[in-house]
Amino acid sequence: MRRRRPAKTGFTLLEVILAIVLTLGLIGSALSFNHYVQTVKGQVLTDVEAVVAQQRTMEMLTTELRSAFVPALGQSESDSSPAFAGSSGQVDFLSTLMPGPSACLPPEQHTAEMPPQSDVQRVIYRIRYSQMEDGTTHNDGLERVSLSWLPGVDEDSSPAMADLVAPGVHFLRLRYHVGDPANSGYSGPIDNGWVDDWQGGLPLAVEITMGPNPIADGQDINDYLAANETFRRVVYLPGTRIAALGGAQ
Repeated sequence: MRRRRPAKTGFTLLEVILAIVLTLGLIGSALSFNHYVQTVKGQVLTDVEAVVAQQRTMEMLTTELRSAFVPALGQSESDSSPAFAGSSGQVDFLSTLMPGPSACLPPEQHTAEMPPQSDVQRVIYRIRYSQMEDGTTHNDGLERVSLSWLPGVDEDSSPAMADLVAPGVHFLRLRYHVGDPANSGYSGPIDNGWVDDWQGGLPLAVEITMGPNPIADGQDINDYLAANETFRRVVYLPGTRIAALGGAQ
């Protein structure tokens, strides 16, 4: 009588192939999910950085606008620009600032003759456009231009510093409040006290609207504001009241 040998247990070839396929599928799913998480994380970080940059730029512009003023001595004929001039896409004004460290040194520590220094600068905010090789223009972002201002000194002789302060801001809209429209003397169209252009003395307030997306050629401003997320702030200019009380003319 022959004894039966116990049957050998193990996986068949088909089972091994199925296990490999399932393992590879799980690994692929995990890698795809990880790629998706990293992509979302990168997009969120990019959006957060863009928001922080816009808030920082808004704070900087707000601080400088609140320091805007009209010189008490007025401006001479050599001054090529008014104390405050604004359009819907650019604002140009005089603002105070702290002088550099070299201005505080005693005369005996100066290594060379010091040029005249001023605690007043002319500041310009606008969108920078660059010319491309194919003839089109490219929206580079929000630009800040500054140069020193001295009474009676031609501004064209002062070196200007241009900085791209917010590459992620591609839309800028500015409006200016005239105060009481009946007594403002403004001859252009007025929308509840707001105008798109201003020149001369200080307006009562400035409305700033920034956005990350550029406006299309020919697009209506209201359509753009309705379709895009923007940052808006109204900045009161204290220098307007000082001028009204006789502190500046």
